[in-house]
Amino acid sequence: IKALSSHGVKILCNKEGSSPIHWAAQNCQSKALQYIFDTFRGDGGKEIVDVLEKNNAGRSALTDAFQSKDTATIECCLSHSSASEERLMDTNPQGASAINIPEEDLFKHAVTHEFQLLPTSNSDSKSSLSEEIINKPPTLKMRELPITRADNPFGTEAAPEDDSTGLCIWPAAIILSRWLVEQYPGSSLRGRSVVELGAGCGLPALAAAVYCRPQLVVVSDIHGPTLANAAFNARLNLPSLTASIESNTEESDLTYLFPSSGSGPSSEPSPDTTTVKCLRLDWTLLNSFPPDLQAHVLLGSDLVYDRKILSILVPAIRRLLAPDGSLLYVAPDTGRDGMVDLASALSEAGIDCVDRTPAPPRYFANPLTGVDEDQFVLHFYDLSARQPH
Repeated sequence: IKALSSHGVKILCNKEGSSPIHWAAQNCQSKALQYIFDTFRGDGGKEIVDVLEKNNAGRSALTDAFQSKDTATIECCLSHSSASEERLMDTNPQGASAINIPEEDLFKHAVTHEFQLLPTSNSDSKSSLSEEIINKPPTLKMRELPITRADNPFGTEAAPEDDSTGLCIWPAAIILSRWLVEQYPGSSLRGRSVVELGAGCGLPALAAAVYCRPQLVVVSDIHGPTLANAAFNARLNLPSLTASIESNTEESDLTYLFPSSGSGPSSEPSPDTTTVKCLRLDWTLLNSFPPDLQAHVLLGSDLVYDRKILSILVPAIRRLLAPDGSLLYVAPDTGRDGMVDLASALSEAGIDCVDRTPAPPRYFANPLTGVDEDQFVLHFYDLSARQPH
């Protein structure tokens, strides 16, 4: 950046509307951000970059900074003059952020990806797949939405239902999906149940439905709009799922998301049918869980970012995990307060860790169909760089 600036280059956006500060924020490069802020100025030293300016996907550099969860990057963006208090804060009593995306605009910035998650190597899991699946691999369509509270996307301890981070797809969810598909190839989960905690867009849970064919898949979250989007993704893949969709979310926009396509199944699903349920689960209210809900395979990705959450997450895991069940969990090695305590907290609850291993390089390869490497890097830079945050 220093070399380029010495030759008089300008800060420009690419065709996707992203500028260098987007890339720096995504890659947790706080020093690069600060250099850009200090160096690239207009006449009279006027600042010309804007951390709240959105790209075509509806993401600002500040949004990317918060998604990175890197404190130095977040502080760097928040300290910039374009992130002034009057621009960040609304005048309503709750102090809602002015950079919150209005609900009517949320879907204008939606991005839908198509994933192909089958193993790419000649592994044992791939050899156990049917010839039909190998010759015509199923794909999974997933819509993600911009995070609506860029200034405070994680909610609060008093209001966890305000956590809007699940509106987008995180690298850990992609890695978990690939691990799951390799671990349980073909119809190896037939007659079994899969539950995903804090599912967000629902990628791992719906990957189980498409590739592993369990009898029941539960996509769960606490944030209403996130759960509605996950249910939309289930509908989006309904033809390939051969599934019935149930939802207990009370979001008023469900009618908009799911226009009626006729009556539902007229008979009970067959044993070969996968039922997908989208359920609002509050980990602090275990008694509100469906009494018969237990998981033979329980999924979680990047759920622990504050050690305080262990006191409610671990009991929820214990409540949902069947006696012969397995927990598959994926998260970054660093940058997560409480991760080092997760295994011991689970062990104290009677759930022992039987294996812990780094994700293999193949899990970081481009999983998107019809998309070149440049587009893959644009949407999932940290995954392509093998530096998931």
